[in-house]
Amino acid sequence: HSVRKHYGVVTDRYKLFHFYEPDMNYWTLIDRKQDTHEMKNVYDQPKYAEAQKELHGELDRLRKELNVPLVDPPRRGQKKKQKGKQKS
Repeated sequence: HSVRKHYGVVTDRYKLFHFYEPDMNYWTLIDRKQDTHEMKNVYDQPKYAEAQKELHGELDRLRKELNVPLVDPPRRGQKKKQKGKQKS
């Protein structure tokens, strides 16, 4: 499927997602009450600062509770990147 890598948290009111790939790294916050079609990103808008802070806290809590690593593990058959090694 064509959905980019992302993770997030959803409540009755909001959706907070982080899209992350080498060519794309950004956050999206959707106010599901004000934007029923979920088309407008309100991330970093002052009006949503408190909701954004709470959702980041919930996302951090869930990542810890579920032991989600900060970096994706390599896919099956994919070699791990070695730190400190440079291509010759």
